[in-house]
Amino acid sequence: MHDLCFTISYGMIVFCGGLMGFARKASTTSLAGGVGTGLLLFLASYLTLSDFHKRKNSWVGLILETVCDAALTWVMGQ
Repeated sequence: MHDLCFTISYGMIVFCGGLMGFARKASTTSLAGGVGTGLLLFLASYLTLSDFHKRKNSWVGLILETVCDAALTWVMGQ
């Protein structure tokens, strides 16, 4: 299974979580963090998918996914 299969759904969950945080608590931080990170994960999925069709590895997409996940882990862990 390829990483883009998980990244698309994970990006959607993060994106919707940012919207829900803004809708429920009017948190602009949640909106910016969730929507911004969700969009970056969608971008990583797109890059990975486009390279997958060319039968290549997308190192840029993989690094972008890893950086987003590490940033979310660090922020949520504080």
